Amino acid sequence: MSAMETALHLCDWTDITLHAPYLHLTKADIVKIGTGLGVDYSLTWTCYRGEALACGKCGACTERLEAFGLAGVEDPVEYAGGCR
Repeated sequence: MSAMETALHLCDWTDITLHAPYLHLTKADIVKIGTGLGVDYSLTWTCYRGEALACGKCGACTERLEAFGLAGVEDPVEYAGGCR
């Protein structure tokens, strides 16, 4: 964050402020907030592989599945091989 703020201050004559309101939240916290705001998580994609279905095994998928599990929210994304 501090490096990005420094870069923003150097890149333009106008003062640019960087806001990162979710920086200190867990992914599960973010899932809960999004659910409360009505985010349609079926329209979100996390998988690195870019296949028709999310793999459920890459780092991004496993972190997503863990976050939804910890938040107590069912992940609406369909995973290859029925991963959940």
